[in-house]
Amino acid sequence: MRDDYSVKHGPYEMVGKPAWRVAGQYAASKPVGVWSYYRANGQLDMQFDFEENKYLKVSKGSSFCKKLKVLTENGFAEAPVDQQPFYITGDAGVFGIVAINIKYPRDAINAGISGVVNISAEITETGAIVNEKVEKGLYHSMDQEALRVVTLIPDEWVPARIDGKPVRTKIMIPIKFTIK
Repeated sequence: MRDDYSVKHGPYEMVGKPAWRVAGQYAASKPVGVWSYYRANGQLDMQFDFEENKYLKVSKGSSFCKKLKVLTENGFAEAPVDQQPFYITGDAGVFGIVAINIKYPRDAINAGISGVVNISAEITETGAIVNEKVEKGLYHSMDQEALRVVTLIPDEWVPARIDGKPVRTKIMIPIKFTIK
């Protein structure tokens, strides 16, 4: 594994601005043990045990407690779940990928347009992100850029669970464009 840098192995920590943090351990590119997710104020937001596939702690008001839609026989509908889906490095990891890759479309800048594009995506039972689409657009080039960036998010999700079984869910990812 030392010669293959694409394999993640050992302690992992991701720190962002303003000061949020994710800490855990990888073994052969798989998350193992307990991972901890901290808010910008340093407060523990959530802990997840990858060995047991369950939450150990979720703080009140956590970003990990959002409403979601679950795939049922009749399509997607809101349903209670035992475990919310989340990206392995948390919301901060998702928005970090977006921040690194997003390019504000020149025509939107010239038109002075800013705002939020909402992209929906499905998180499968295996943790893949699929079927990304623009749910609430703003301006064609911005919609396409938001969609492009969301499709870059790797299939490193922990799926939602109902009665201990993984379920397919639909999530929303807001992409904010601001002219400075």
